[in-house]
Amino acid sequence: MQDAFATLVLVAAGRSSRMGASATSKVLLPLAGKTLLAHTLEAFATAQTVHDLVLVARPEDFDALGAVVDSVGLPLRGMVAGGQERFHSVRAGCLAADSNRDVLLIHDAARPLVRSEHIDQVALAAQSSGAALLALPVTDSLHRSLDGVHAVEPVDRSPLWAAQTPQGFRTQAFLDTLERAAELSPPPTDDVALYEQFAGPVTLVQGVSENIKVTRPEDLPIAEALLRARDNA
Repeated sequence: MQDAFATLVLVAAGRSSRMGASATSKVLLPLAGKTLLAHTLEAFATAQTVHDLVLVARPEDFDALGAVVDSVGLPLRGMVAGGQERFHSVRAGCLAADSNRDVLLIHDAARPLVRSEHIDQVALAAQSSGAALLALPVTDSLHRSLDGVHAVEPVDRSPLWAAQTPQGFRTQAFLDTLERAAELSPPPTDDVALYEQFAGPVTLVQGVSENIKVTRPEDLPIAEALLRARDNA
């Protein structure tokens, strides 16, 4: 495999309010015998392209999250406080990364089922083309509603892809993009949308449906079942 030297910017700064666990980060919740965060980190630690990590989190979670990082062994470049919006958290993490790395990989810490081979594919595609997105083609039927009550017309799903993470970018190009977007109001909510707006198209890397984001309490048993099924395959 061609080598790409990537820094992981891992975003874990949310309040976990939809988990009913706002007093602690949801990525510290137990999942199949480990923390959710440990599963996420292990995927990146086994990827060939990832060389270090910047963790974006709430300061009150630094000690607990740092202990999990230490147990996995992925080199930690630093921990930084998250911002008011996701854009501010991502920007803080990217500014703390090594600007000499080839690629920045941005990942939601609450996606513990990401596969290491997909991480490497995104990193290499970003190094080659400038930016890459792990995503799935939309397979469900889609309909447009103007009032949230009535469906008025179908939507062609053939060109649509559902975004996952990681999302990868050539480091300096993305840092430049973040600076250009710093004054936008409201700030963009998606890193790839930001790149598309200021820099250009993004290469698609097809992922798998198991790469779910744990958002609500009912997502935890689903993630655990998927992890156990993968381990037993």
